Amino acid sequence: RAGQGQFLLHPLRVLSDPPVPRFRHASRRLFAAGMCAEVVYRGNAVGVLGVIRHELARKRRLVPPPAMAELRVDPLLENLDRYRTYEPLPPYPAVRRDISFVVSENVKHEDVMAVVRETGPEELASVRLFDIFYSERIGRGKKSMAYSLEYRSRCRTLTDEEVNRWVGELAAALEKQLGAVIREGPETGK
Repeated sequence: RAGQGQFLLHPLRVLSDPPVPRFRHASRRLFAAGMCAEVVYRGNAVGVLGVIRHELARKRRLVPPPAMAELRVDPLLENLDRYRTYEPLPPYPAVRRDISFVVSENVKHEDVMAVVRETGPEELASVRLFDIFYSERIGRGKKSMAYSLEYRSRCRTLTDEEVNRWVGELAAALEKQLGAVIREGPETGK
């Protein structure tokens, strides 16, 4: 899937600061139908990734069919800091929460991240997509997405009450803006 390319780009530190690389469906003869995406950065295609066609992989004795990516790195490196500086971790602990919800299969990771950026407090230190799940049990045309949220303050210890409130505000925004149905669990407070 195209969203998996984000894990490839994350070490280059181009996902956390705008402009953010986007992925759009593409078609190339080398790749299986529906299993190809272009990497678009600042409006320009900078790469392509996908799963190699099964018949081509079989012909080359590649099992299972491998994925391949081609990426022009120069445009991405423009976003890196010229000098790395050391920044110590704050002395205050991070608080982690997971949130899981069901949405239309058309909702993209970047749609969720737009809601997170709009809703999240400055204490939201990191957001990580850790699961996407499709099942007849959750409904045709639906998918479950699960995110790990890490909150941290640089000047104090956060309370469970305020973190739970922030997660609740995010859940409400996801419900309102993306039609998400929050899945119950101890981390979501439901």
